[in-house]
Order: sequence, then structure tokens, then C-alpha cells
Amino acid sequence: MLEDYSFEIRSFSNRDSVTRVDPSVSFDEMFLDESRYSFCAGFEFLRVNTKTGESDRLAQVQVVLFDEDKIKKEGEDLAGIADCYSQDAFDSVDQYMRSKLYKNRCTKAGYKATTLCYLQQLFVYPEFRHHGVGTYLLDNMSQIISYLYNSPVSCIITTPEPQDEKEEVIEDPDGQMVKIMKKALRKANFKSLGKPSPVCNAAVYAFHY
Repeated sequence: MLEDYSFEIRSFSNRDSVTRVDPSVSFDEMFLDESRYSFCAGFEFLRVNTKTGESDRLAQVQVVLFDEDKIKKEGEDLAGIADCYSQDAFDSVDQYMRSKLYKNRCTKAGYKATTLCYLQQLFVYPEFRHHGVGTYLLDNMSQIISYLYNSPVSCIITTPEPQDEKEEVIEDPDGQMVKIMKKALRKANFKSLGKPSPVCNAAVYAFHY
């Protein structure tokens, strides 16, 4: 019964600890550009049995968070930093920066760069699909990320691409899985950024806050 369960979010990031600290240099000097301006993070969404304490993983989320304000102030290349993570991250950020959404956002009065979130994975475990888990996470993604990492999210971008639990791309010969993903994104008010850029073959979707 549903009343026998509670739900939890357990976060993780590659900033949970710092190794090889060198006291002879300033803390900021120890890191490469991608580490200074961005980091990988994520969380697991769990259902916990309140009687036994046992838990089931319902979904997992992986993101890359970019400090747009710092990147802009220090004259760094946002797409170049994204390229340090993966080709998909670069393609998505590159298309986002070419989009009308980005251009309109940057010229808007009172605009202040905050955190750009690249959603690289939202995986709902098969036995828990079609129960509103993915919808809940998409609808609340900005609030969850902002709370967990104290990083106000201004925009979330993602490329609908079928993946397994280990982020390996799944074949989708008839395109049905991508259609389902696009429908879920549109339902959560994500907007297509238009035709793919010259370097990106997949459609990119964004939600601007």
C-alpha cells in the first residue's frame, strides 16, 4: 500500500570530495577549466518501505552544471567547456547558444547569468515506468537541482536520446522511444530549439526559467 512508503532523493556529485590538495598554490589554481566552471552531479529517486527500511531505486538523474555567471565574467567559452565532458554535451550547448532562446535571453533587460543545467540522463527503471515518476522529475528538475546544489537554474537543456542505466545509447530503429521522450519533454513545457545545428544531428530541447 502507498501509505507504507516514503520517497527520498539522494544526491551525489564530483565535488563531494577534493583529492590531491596542494597547499603551496591557491585552491582555484589546482583545477582545470571544466572543474572551475562546471561539475557533474545527479541524484537517485527512491521509494522506501517505512516498515522494513528497504528501498527501491525508481530513477536516476545525471546532469552537468555550468556556472554561466563565472564563465561570462572571465571570458571563457561555454561550448568549449561542455566539450570537455562529451560530444553530446558540446552539441547540446552549441545548439543552445545558436538558438533564438539564448540570444533573446542574453539581451533581455535585467538578465543575469546563473546556472545552465545540461540534463544528460533521466533514467526511470522499467518496472516503475508509466506511474508519473519521469513527469514528476521533469516538472521539478529546476527546484530539485537548485536545492541540492544551491545553484539557481536558469535553463535546462537536453537531447532526447534513449539510454540504458549505464548511459549507453540504446538502438531505436523505428524512432518510437525518441517520440515518447519528446512528448514527455513537451508535456513538461520544454521547447525545441529548432533544426539541429551543423554539428548536431539530434534535436535539442530547453526549458527556460
